[in-house]
Amino acid sequence: MDKLFPKYYPLVDIGEGIKMPMFPTDHAKVIRTKCKYYLSETPIHTYRLFANGKADDEEFDVCCPYCHSVMSPISIYADVKVTTYVCEQCMFKTINKKEN
Repeated sequence: MDKLFPKYYPLVDIGEGIKMPMFPTDHAKVIRTKCKYYLSETPIHTYRLFANGKADDEEFDVCCPYCHSVMSPISIYADVKVTTYVCEQCMFKTINKKEN
């Protein structure tokens, strides 16, 4: 991941309260104006969920862009509608790779 140009992933609803990231892009302006939900990649398999007009009672799971497993929310900032997610599966693989 380029620190100056983060990747953005638009999210699509695949049913049963699960959202799946689509293709990555670095066009932040397009993603911010066209997508209701999108992820912004931060270091070490961590992603920030951004929502344009998220309903307060709307709950859903978000899948990892790499392994497609459901990620765990690690922090929620309700005032700015941002949730940070981590992929435990990818994190575990990265940690094991470094130890070997």
